[in-house]
Order: sequence, then structure tokens, then C-alpha cells
Amino acid sequence: MDEKFKKLPDGTMTIERTEKDKGKLTILRAKYGPIPSPTTGWLVTVFSVCSSASRHRPGHLRLAALTELMPTRIRATGMGIAMVLNTGVQVLLQLFFLPVVGNHGFHVMFFIWAGSTVIYFITAAFLMPETKGKTLEEIEEYFERKSRAQGQK
Repeated sequence: MDEKFKKLPDGTMTIERTEKDKGKLTILRAKYGPIPSPTTGWLVTVFSVCSSASRHRPGHLRLAALTELMPTRIRATGMGIAMVLNTGVQVLLQLFFLPVVGNHGFHVMFFIWAGSTVIYFITAAFLMPETKGKTLEEIEEYFERKSRAQGQK
């Protein structure tokens, strides 16, 4: 197929129809941006590997933590509320992702996720009790003592 490429002043290129293309379905005008550097390819590869490994991220640990830390009598209700909140956050993320990226760029979303990760780390490291080697009854007793101590204040 004989195509004619033209470079426009803004750095994009167009593909225009030629005489040989008469009667065929052709692209009359196509634009594309600058060709990405090799670094971009490596970044895409790294992000793809990280994305495929996302099942190991800390987000799934919250479910395990909730089942361990919630008292038995409220566990089902608490997990239901947690799942509704999780679904709500996912809907909001899908709703706002493209407008934020379109208006401000991917870096803003990156910093939002980085901030979420820092908040998650602080919560997990300093606010959640250590449960390794403890039974569910011991964990429940810990929270009951803590709630009684707060109720007496």
C-alpha cells in the first residue's frame, strides 16, 4: 500500500490517502505522539510485573487482620461493612481515575497511591496489635480489656 507521510509543525505525523488507495478503506489521517524512549519500555515492564504480583500486596492482609481482630459476635457484620466500604472505594477510584489522569497526569495518581501506602504502613505498624502465636480468645480478651479500660476513663 502506497502511503504518504507528512510531518506536521507540532511534531505529529499524518498518513494521507494516495491514488492507489481509491475504493479501499484507508486511514485518511492518523496522528501519533513522540516515540517513547527505551526507558519507557523498561518502566512498562516493571509496572506489569508489579501488577501481576499484586495478589501479594498488603491489601489482602486487611481481610485476614479483620477476621482475626474482630470479636466473634460482630465478625460477620463487620466483614460485611468492610466489603461494602471496599466496593464503594473501588467505584470511586474507577470514577475519578481517568478525569484525574486526564487533567493532572499520572504522577498525581502515583502520589495518591504512595500516600495511601504510607497511611497503610503506619496503621499496620503502630496501631494494630501483634497477634502472632495468640489464639482468637486471647486476641478477643485483649480488645475487651482495652475497651473496659477506655470505658472507665
